[in-house]
Amino acid sequence: MESNGVESLQPNQSLQPTRHSLILPSSMRTALDAAEAGVTRVGIYGGHVAHSGCNWCLLDLSDGASLRLFATEQTVQPGFEVFSISVSLDQPPTEHLIWYEVEFVGPLTVRVLETEEWLDPQRSTVGAVGNSPTLQVRGAPGSAPQSAVAICSYPGGLELSDEAGRSLFVATSMFPYAIHVEGLADDDGVSRDDYENAA
Repeated sequence: MESNGVESLQPNQSLQPTRHSLILPSSMRTALDAAEAGVTRVGIYGGHVAHSGCNWCLLDLSDGASLRLFATEQTVQPGFEVFSISVSLDQPPTEHLIWYEVEFVGPLTVRVLETEEWLDPQRSTVGAVGNSPTLQVRGAPGSAPQSAVAICSYPGGLELSDEAGRSLFVATSMFPYAIHVEGLADDDGVSRDDYENAA
């Protein structure tokens, strides 16, 4: 059984935040290799009245394969969940997809992008529900403030680019199980500035 890639780094002092680091499983990195051949169209599935973006997307590849991109929930500690980007080579039902013709000519450069989220008890939670809520915030890796009590870096997006300079940025949303597909299913809450190339 494959590990979900969760690694907890214990703090050296009690005043330091708890740090977590997630990695993209090797099976998903292998699936991503297929995208290097090129992308001919993108299928967008679903959406929700409460958020922008979509539920998942399907990339039709130049070699005839299909690559599905979606969000997976990862619980890193009680009360702290993030949604990492996930990848699978499969052929889900396509009758409800909205298709967009694209032209990303291989060989493509495929980058896994890392982002960071943290729990910050000093941020205002006016309007939040529940007992003693703590605000969860997203930003670029390394940008969590000293007031953060828990921090998680994780693979939250992908960027595919071709030699002509065209690119496709896909990332998970702060809304559960939703994703942002730049230019096709945009989530206003997702900023490319919050992502860096993963090591």
